[in-house]
Amino acid sequence: MLSPVHNRKVSSQTRSQLLKILQNAGLTWVRVKDLNEAKKTFIEIETRVQGRLAGPIEEYILLYILARDVGRRFKGKDCQIVEIGTLFGGSSILIWHALKRENASIRIVTIDPLDGYYKDKKTGSGSDFDIVLNLKITEKLVHENFASFSIPKEDIRIVKDLSQNQPPILAASERPVGLLFIDGDHSLLGIQKDIENYIDFVHPEGHLAIDNFLDVDWPQVTEGILTNLDLVKNFCPILSHSKLLVLNQSNSGFFESPISKHFLSETGDFLNLFRQRTSHLRMLLSNDLDKIVQENNETLNKNIADILETQLLPEVPKFGTSNNTALQMAPMLLTFANVLKEKGRLIEQLEEQNEHLKSSIEQEQSNYSNLLIKNDALCDSLDQVDKGLERFSSKLWEQEKELETSSATISKQQAEIELSQSTISRQAKKLSQSQDTILKHNEELGKSQAIIQKQEGEIKELRTTRTGLKQQIRSQSRRLDKNHLKIHDLEKQLAETERLKEESDQKNKALENNKKDLEIQIKSLTEDIANYADRIRNLEHTCGQQQQEGERLKSDLGNTSKELQNLSQEYESFKASQAQLVAELKQNLESKSTKIRVLEEEKGRLVFELKTYIGELRNREEELKLFKGF
Repeated sequence: MLSPVHNRKVSSQTRSQLLKILQNAGLTWVRVKDLNEAKKTFIEIETRVQGRLAGPIEEYILLYILARDVGRRFKGKDCQIVEIGTLFGGSSILIWHALKRENASIRIVTIDPLDGYYKDKKTGSGSDFDIVLNLKITEKLVHENFASFSIPKEDIRIVKDLSQNQPPILAASERPVGLLFIDGDHSLLGIQKDIENYIDFVHPEGHLAIDNFLDVDWPQVTEGILTNLDLVKNFCPILSHSKLLVLNQSNSGFFESPISKHFLSETGDFLNLFRQRTSHLRMLLSNDLDKIVQENNETLNKNIADILETQLLPEVPKFGTSNNTALQMAPMLLTFANVLKEKGRLIEQLEEQNEHLKSSIEQEQSNYSNLLIKNDALCDSLDQVDKGLERFSSKLWEQEKELETSSATISKQQAEIELSQSTISRQAKKLSQSQDTILKHNEELGKSQAIIQKQEGEIKELRTTRTGLKQQIRSQSRRLDKNHLKIHDLEKQLAETERLKEESDQKNKALENNKKDLEIQIKSLTEDIANYADRIRNLEHTCGQQQQEGERLKSDLGNTSKELQNLSQEYESFKASQAQLVAELKQNLESKSTKIRVLEEEKGRLVFELKTYIGELRNREEELKLFKGF
């Protein structure tokens, strides 16, 4: 279920920032594709899960990368990941996907009472339903979410209990912890107790991740850490971004590493913490002040004085250090708090305007990036067309060679047929001469003449077939010439496409120039907002024209593709007809060769009979000689 609270878009600028933060934190293996994979996995989980994943998307991208890093470090080792705060189980599912990405068999232990949303531990007051989705939080729902992703039960262990109790602590102590993710009790004592109870289980090469650090909505998380740094004295912060604080175990103190010295300024410095606390104070003053004054006015004044003296010290002049002085100055401090509240409201308005302006700039950058992507896709399509034409021309050239080979074979077979015809003609002449000398065997010779006439008829049929074959060859040659003309037309269209591509490159250069102009406009945005708006509209108009030009190029490319398909169909038809022609020719040749063998056998038989007749004539002549002698 998509969160109705948080924005799930990640700009290219945000990706670059996350990549830099992770590499500065020592995770040098991370690439942009890994961030895109983390985002895709998170969106898929949030879409399918029953419930929600609380927090900005950048936090979950960092959590996914941290879990993958644990999978890479501890693959094949005895290790586990401990999560305090389950809610609907979305973050556990994300961590499980990250471990599977690294083929790491690491158990996940998730700890949560699963009896509602931040119920009071003593009175049990609170809601059984999530305050955002009004969906009941139960262990059964979490198991259903795990089952919907086909997660084996042994991969994720749910410990249904408060994190301060012994059963969860014992479960976390069973194996070294590669990643301890604290997102449970957001009170000051709650966060301190979770760190104190579980930090010793973290492996020396593991990570400690704390959610809602420097979070305006949960200021006591930040206060619980910064007011008792001894809890993490053996850890150094490696990154702090999007309400997520990540630390690694080290022998140095909390603020001794180079990253530690600057991490507060990188995440908004103490001014961010100051704004969180004043925001919390304004909430208390606006919601609960009247009720507190009615119950105990004296306690209220004292508490307000203490809060203003301790939390607003950088902004409030010191009126004194004694409690009496603080009580006397309470009304003045209340007035100052109201002024500060108004000042905070104005600051919030300016920040909202700044955020709106940033989102507009990101949208324009996104539009420009999309246009570049579309242009790259068009160039890739043109390259594919070029390659397709080259392959098509190569196939046509090969087909021409095959056709030439077939023509040579046909010519050779025609020469053999003509040779057979000349041989048969000579045999016919010899048979005619034999008819003059063998008068007594007219009937046998008549049969031979009938056979010869039949052979001559077959020869005529062969000649007719040869003529038909020549005509088919001429027809195929004409088709080939037409194909050459079409290829020539396609080459012209390709040249036109290349010209359009050059125009597109020129327009891309123009867009690059527009981008530079846009960067200059962004620098001067605070000086002249009206001029920036006009230039943005001009850029949108130019982008619209480029989009129209891209659509036109896409249409031309579609027409070219259709023509290529038509040529391909004609080529397939031509190939089929040629194959049929070759098959018919082979069949005819086989038939003729069979008939020639029959003729040769008949010829042998006739020659044998002729020799027999000659022998009989010689015997008769000898008998006549003997008769005359008597």
